[in-house]
Amino acid sequence: MSLLGAAGLLLLGCKSTFECTDDSQCNANGDGKEGTCQPATGFCSFPDDDCDSGQRYGALAPDGLAGACVPEGTASTGGPTLTTGNNDTTPSQSTGSSGAVVADASSGSTFSASASSGELDTSGNSSDSDGSSDSGSSGGIVSACCVPGCDGTCPRAATCGPVVVGGPVAAAEAIGVAIVGDAVIWSTGFGRTLEMYAMQTGTWSQLATVDDSDFITKIAGGDNHVYFLDHGGDTVKRASVPGGVVEIVTTVNGAQAGFGSIALNDTHAYFAMATSGDVWRTALAPGGDAELVALVDVPLHVAVDDTHLYFVERAGIDEIRRIALDEIGADLFGGVVVTHPSLGAFAIDGEWIYYQYADRLARALKAEFDDSEVLVNGVGSIWEINIDEQHVYFTSETDDTLARWDKDSEELEELAETDTPWGLAVGCDRVYWAQSGTEELISLQK
Repeated sequence: MSLLGAAGLLLLGCKSTFECTDDSQCNANGDGKEGTCQPATGFCSFPDDDCDSGQRYGALAPDGLAGACVPEGTASTGGPTLTTGNNDTTPSQSTGSSGAVVADASSGSTFSASASSGELDTSGNSSDSDGSSDSGSSGGIVSACCVPGCDGTCPRAATCGPVVVGGPVAAAEAIGVAIVGDAVIWSTGFGRTLEMYAMQTGTWSQLATVDDSDFITKIAGGDNHVYFLDHGGDTVKRASVPGGVVEIVTTVNGAQAGFGSIALNDTHAYFAMATSGDVWRTALAPGGDAELVALVDVPLHVAVDDTHLYFVERAGIDEIRRIALDEIGADLFGGVVVTHPSLGAFAIDGEWIYYQYADRLARALKAEFDDSEVLVNGVGSIWEINIDEQHVYFTSETDDTLARWDKDSEELEELAETDTPWGLAVGCDRVYWAQSGTEELISLQK
């Protein structure tokens, strides 16, 4: 049975939302004003002189849109609206006067959702376990799913499959992903750009072009900036979000970042110069000096919490080490937390380090040297791990899957089959990842 009623009303455990495909459906605002079906999102807006665009979303738009002004330059004030094919579930890519691009889920990407959430075929329709097919939404980037707050009150619905929210970017890649405020930023590798998906409007645009960088790979999101390294260079840069103003934060003369990662706390950016070696830090504001943190031959991944910096050493016997933040400058080696061959990506929460070694997902206590506990075998090569309160998410670039491990049930759930997934970011209600095989940013309800 479809989650959509005849008129497009969604009742999915949170608030009710009303989707539209035509202006004629937007006539129930209660004040006699005829509404407009906004093609960028698939929700109704109504005339409002207090908005620069002259349009404000109605109460039956999802959280984040309801009551908000439609951004100037993306607003439609009437006339033709969304047009979809028989099987399309999101609007075709189009460019508004602002240059923002509406995300396109009909670009030929193939996804398969997990068995527990139904299987999504290439048309975007959901197939139930009994073989019957339910039509998904007829428009809107987040329109097929309930959009909850951070209280987790909306379960993932059977028709909520992956959708393309940005890309492909011509002659580029899709690598790092980070969330900055209400925007999701991703890097394009040799494309040397940062792309931005605006959650509230459902639009994709280019944030910044960085012509003096070699490759933009791993990135990290701060309060209102995204920080990144230059794969072939010695600088740490940042770009303002949403402004896209690029600044050099610091330079490590003669160093080379390669695929080294970067992590932030309230005061510093910590980063690994994977090609040249060593782990460094710098103040978040531009113009500061780079401070040597750890002597490491082949560092790759870094993470930081309130008390310690964690990093991987991949020379000789692979190790995850940690250094107390209040001992930086005095201790250049740190203590060993984990030793394993073929260590890969890792991430931390309040108690545990979750990490890949060989083709396993494992964990160990952060506080002391500890034998690892293998959680899942056969996960392939994990590109990135990200954690929220309930789950450990990871992208396996060799298995072409997005999966998550439940901390309570200790069970693995494969969320989607996807083409060479790399970077990963977990938001309040959705997970975003870079699909390198198609140079796209993909989103899925949690």
